[in-house]
Amino acid sequence: MKKKQYKVKIENGNIIPLESIDTGESREGIVVFFDKDESPGYQSKPVWEAFDEIMKDVPKEEFKKLPTDGALEHDHYIYGTPKKNKK
Repeated sequence: MKKKQYKVKIENGNIIPLESIDTGESREGIVVFFDKDESPGYQSKPVWEAFDEIMKDVPKEEFKKLPTDGALEHDHYIYGTPKKNKK
């Protein structure tokens, strides 16, 4: 069974899609509602907290391998251009 998730709202007992729903000609299914703060994929915390949660299991040694000039030399690390500030 293939599951799809769509954002909808309910107005006067009618379900109104908040995004395009491509279901083909005709389809039946089950609708499950979540409170906004319980909804899968709903971001209820600041992005930096979500990032900290994702990164908490990365060993500190891995962070030591990252370049210290990443912000200044981002073009070099992303696109391979020559470094601007050669030491």
